[in-house]
Amino acid sequence: MVSLILLLALPAHAADPLPDAVVSAFQKLATPKTVQAEFVQTQYRKVLTRPFESHGKIAFSRPDALRWEVTAPAPAIFVMQGAQMGMRYPALDVTEHLSLDGRPELLGLVKGLTIWLHADTEALRSDYEVTEAAGQPLALTLVPKNDTLHKWIASIGLVLSADSAHVDQVTLTEPDGDRSEIAFHDVVLDQPLPPQSFELP
Repeated sequence: MVSLILLLALPAHAADPLPDAVVSAFQKLATPKTVQAEFVQTQYRKVLTRPFESHGKIAFSRPDALRWEVTAPAPAIFVMQGAQMGMRYPALDVTEHLSLDGRPELLGLVKGLTIWLHADTEALRSDYEVTEAAGQPLALTLVPKNDTLHKWIASIGLVLSADSAHVDQVTLTEPDGDRSEIAFHDVVLDQPLPPQSFELP
């Protein structure tokens, strides 16, 4: 994924109206207290001769606990608990920690890049230009309004499940055209998570 640790500031923007279908869908996405899923991430990069595929699992607990774990081919763990972040690369025996205490702009950035998971309708309205594709299931393209963020992310594409209960696919497109497509499966909502899920590595 595009790195979540970027030293950027996100100024506020005037809110634009959102289509009713988008507001309704995001309200539904925000309903579950916990989300668990497995994913397949495919990266398309000009420096690669072929797409690079990785597999993993994600856990999220509202309001701000996130675990993103790549299980293959190169294991890696990213955990965020409030303003505390930790990363672990087992094969390299490397662990990194970062505190975002007192740095609300960075906290806002992380949430902005995971807007599809936090399902914050007000942030969606203020920080992104939203385009709704015709047809079903609901598919959205989010373009950051912030010029600095736009240097890193050209757009975020979302495809929701048929009932809009969760997101089936996320596409992160960078300004140079490189992109990552993340497809989720075996999604479980509102079920207890292991207590160690959000322990920093």
